Amino acid sequence: MPLDVPRLLAQVEGTAPREPSIFEQLPGIESLLILAAAAVLIGLMYRFAKGSPAISNGFVVKVNGEDVSFSGQFPAQLQISVRNFLVNDVAAPTPYEVHGRWDDRILVVVVKGHDAKVIEQRIRNFMKLNIKRPK
Repeated sequence: MPLDVPRLLAQVEGTAPREPSIFEQLPGIESLLILAAAAVLIGLMYRFAKGSPAISNGFVVKVNGEDVSFSGQFPAQLQISVRNFLVNDVAAPTPYEVHGRWDDRILVVVVKGHDAKVIEQRIRNFMKLNIKRPK
């Protein structure tokens, strides 16, 4: 390959023609990137404004010993009976959470925690028998 001395001198002196940037090669790419970034930002803002899916379409019950807290769409008139069941009948030694949501008219219950598999079916049966979807 022959040595191109004039081009090398132009590069050293800084007068060599430069390669066009991607934004110069594709004129609409800058607008497309800005539009994509804006769409991602709007999507993230919507996701955080909407809140947790478990709470917006159901409920979460957090149990830690005798401390029981309810959030989401949990019927207020059933909180006492469910609290008594979870504290007295289940009486799990470690903290856990009961997540419930409605798929049409069916209650879906998931128990999360250290020993959740041991108590999950019992809690699921109790919840499905006693909790009706709020109107």
